[in-house]
Amino acid sequence: MQTLFGFDGGTVLLLLAWGAGISLFIGVSWIVLAEKVGAAIEAGFTRTWHAWQARRDRRVGQEALNEREEVVRKERKRMVKEAPVRIEAPPPAIEKSERSRKSARNACSTTCPTSSARHCACSTKRRRPPPRSTRPIWKPPRA
Repeated sequence: MQTLFGFDGGTVLLLLAWGAGISLFIGVSWIVLAEKVGAAIEAGFTRTWHAWQARRDRRVGQEALNEREEVVRKERKRMVKEAPVRIEAPPPAIEKSERSRKSARNACSTTCPTSSARHCACSTKRRRPPPRSTRPIWKPPRA
């Protein structure tokens, strides 16, 4: 074989014969084995790619968090320095009515005429309330 194929070719042919014999003896297909090895390599590459992407995303997220914390820290300092805005309703302006102005002008105890003393604000006479009725207003009929 060495003279026909050379040293390298003979070695390759012997390895192929050995592999064919082992696969027939064990019952394992080399194609299935190659597919499984390829799937494992591809899964390893995908896992590595996703891990790298996740690490990069975490780094970007941490940078964004640090920037946000800095903005919040500055805003809190600004809020502490400025007094809060206080909104108050103005005090209500109460105008005196015409009636109260007239009674203030007429408020007197000595100058009131006797005929209008009962209408005067400074009058000492007190009116009695009307008498209450002792009978009930309405009773429901008995059944």
